[in-house]
Amino acid sequence: MTRARVVISGVVTALLLAAAAGAANPADTALARNLVAAQGDTPGMFETGGGLRPARCLPRTGFTITARATAPHWGTPHSFVDSVAAVLKTEAEAKAYYRDTVRAISACLAGQWRGGKQPPSVGPPRALRLPRYGDQSVARRMRLRFKPGTGSFGKFTFDWAVVRKHRAVLVDDFLFWVGWKAAGLANAAAAERRCVSHELARAFGS
Repeated sequence: MTRARVVISGVVTALLLAAAAGAANPADTALARNLVAAQGDTPGMFETGGGLRPARCLPRTGFTITARATAPHWGTPHSFVDSVAAVLKTEAEAKAYYRDTVRAISACLAGQWRGGKQPPSVGPPRALRLPRYGDQSVARRMRLRFKPGTGSFGKFTFDWAVVRKHRAVLVDDFLFWVGWKAAGLANAAAAERRCVSHELARAFGS
């Protein structure tokens, strides 16, 4: 094969890969960025980008994604929210993306906790009562317990929520130290409802 043919072949391959990934769409990029958590969405004891990687739990192939976004990091330790969003080319793809994400995310996030340097015990996922958001939504809670002497506060709730509205899929996970509720400073479920409501209102205007 001549050098010219190799170059042409490489260009065609790159174009095909770019098409599979989905062309950049400014409106979808803005939607994804507005959908992930921002300062003011959660109480002051929460930080964003707490250290897990929910994006690793999302489907990697078979979908045309037109935009992605991940929340930045700020705040205080011991309670956090991780937030990622993806916008799909069609609503049918978004429905399938939502389905595949929900199937995989509990085991994936639990595996990230167990793979840490000081892994906690991770309880099984339980149904978490949150209002229905968007067109489809589901939430689960897992309880974490860190061993004494690890520098942790001991007991935490770890919740995740997946929401689909139109072509967009949002994934939030929340770590919440149980001491905040005991001190009367915050309630995990209330904080999570507030966060998801703010995200959807900012992204979709309602």
